[in-house]
Amino acid sequence: MRGVAVRTGKRLDEVGQRLATLLTRLFTSHDLQESKARLEEAQRVAHVGYWVWSLDTDCVTWSDETYRIFGLKPQEGPIGLATVREMIHPEDRESVFRTAEEAVLGGVRPDSEHRLVRPNGEVRTVHSRGEVKRDASGRPYQMFGTVQDITDRKWAEEALQRTQFYLSEGQRLAHMGSWVFNAAGFDHWSSDLFLIHGLDPTGKPPTLEGYLDLVHPEDRDSMQQEIQKMLADHRGFDFTKRIVRPDGTTRYVRCVGVPVTERATFKGFVGTGIDVTEQELLTQELRREQAYLAEAQSLTHIGSWVCNFVTGEIFHLSDEAFRMYGFDPSFRDIPFERFYNATHPEDEPSLRENFYGAIHARRDYDLEYRICLPDGTIRVLRSVGHHNPSGEVGEYTGVTMDITERKHAEKERERLRQLEADLAHINRVNMMGELAAGLAHEIKQPIAASITSARTFAMVVA
Repeated sequence: MRGVAVRTGKRLDEVGQRLATLLTRLFTSHDLQESKARLEEAQRVAHVGYWVWSLDTDCVTWSDETYRIFGLKPQEGPIGLATVREMIHPEDRESVFRTAEEAVLGGVRPDSEHRLVRPNGEVRTVHSRGEVKRDASGRPYQMFGTVQDITDRKWAEEALQRTQFYLSEGQRLAHMGSWVFNAAGFDHWSSDLFLIHGLDPTGKPPTLEGYLDLVHPEDRDSMQQEIQKMLADHRGFDFTKRIVRPDGTTRYVRCVGVPVTERATFKGFVGTGIDVTEQELLTQELRREQAYLAEAQSLTHIGSWVCNFVTGEIFHLSDEAFRMYGFDPSFRDIPFERFYNATHPEDEPSLRENFYGAIHARRDYDLEYRICLPDGTIRVLRSVGHHNPSGEVGEYTGVTMDITERKHAEKERERLRQLEADLAHINRVNMMGELAAGLAHEIKQPIAASITSARTFAMVVA
């Protein structure tokens, strides 16, 4: 019995060992299958496949993801190298196999980026890396590697390059450059910003002191104050200053910057520098012209304006036009009604008929009327308006002239003319009186002589 028990125990031990071995193999196989499944899933997600190239048979074995990258259905067994060669883009084919040949001969790892053409004609870009395996004698017998579909990344890179090119070209055309500034100074200057300041684009951004040296001496202190203020307040800014290039030329540069924060932490500023020299010179010339025009209008008491009399919009009104009505030019939002309501009550009916009649007929007008200033003074104005045929209904451009003094002068001339006429009439009357007196004298003399002669004759006869 004891022997039977021993033999039975040994058999149970053998069965247990066999069962343990089977379970180990089962679990190992399950783990391998699970690892393989995870590997394939990782390849699919990352668009990365692997390949094995037998240098002896020129056959290539692909993973399922490699097949999908090449636009093929996964299959068992290797495929011929000639088939692989035909799927590589014709323009990249030579360089791909030259890289592989150099790897086999030179011992370097093959690394290439190339295009492939799927059976449906779609072109994809892949990045392939490999490693050459050699036997004990150093003879290469196999090449193993990975291939990744980087088409989407390449498209993104090309889009970024196009954007950068457009940005660079736009900056060049607009005479604009970009910069990055932090507490330590300038961290970045674009090449166009170097050119604006007359500096070598291949150099490093200037230090804060070097930058201030480029600023015109008359603008340097205010520029330094602006920089200190923007760093202290962490606020955006927009100001224009002059710079002096190394060759001595002076340019006007407009600086615009905005603060950059990351998780509520101030990091610095990013902004642009724009060469606005031509615009600034034109603006200065325009200001001079406007000053000359304003002075001429003030001397001649002529104001200019552009209005839409239908909507009541005032697009332009010179300072002299404001002063003519007794308004302060600094208050630019005075409505059209206040100007019209200043019309003298006795002249308003006639003005309304002729003024709005011209507007509805879309014709020019030339009108004279009186206005009452806020202090009660009465002035006489002449308004000449030109209707813009290509503009909106009621849109007029014109001038208004204060002709009060001229009207007074005309009245004075009329009164003087009347006085002169009256004086001439009086002179004519006086002259007629003198003439009548002289004529009467002349008539009286012969009559008196005749009477004397008659008397003398009578005396002689008697």
